Amino acid sequence: MVDYDNLDAVLNLHNASTNGDEVLCSCPLGQMGIGHRNGDEHPSCRINVEKEVFFCHGCGARGTLASLVTQVLGITYQDAVRALHPLLTEAELDRIAKSHEYVPFSRPKTIDAEVDVWASMKTPY
Repeated sequence: MVDYDNLDAVLNLHNASTNGDEVLCSCPLGQMGIGHRNGDEHPSCRINVEKEVFFCHGCGARGTLASLVTQVLGITYQDAVRALHPLLTEAELDRIAKSHEYVPFSRPKTIDAEVDVWASMKTPY
């Protein structure tokens, strides 16, 4: 489980609100100008801090939190796991990185796509 305050520090979340294990926020990719026309002014990204997964209803991006951090910060998967879990020892971090198979980041759909390829896919949680 990822701590919300640490998640906010790593990803600099905008327009965030919490509801149990769920965080609703503006898409971190939208803040980078990826996949959103308006920078995702209205929160459309759901993050589950317990399952460590995310899904953006606006651009269709989905994956693990570590894969999101790799895209936003441009760091390796192992460094992303370390950033999300700063209080763990190196042995615990290595165990987590090895036990979690790397799940590739799913690219957001293009803004002007005629067919929404994500519509038929289920949310990750």
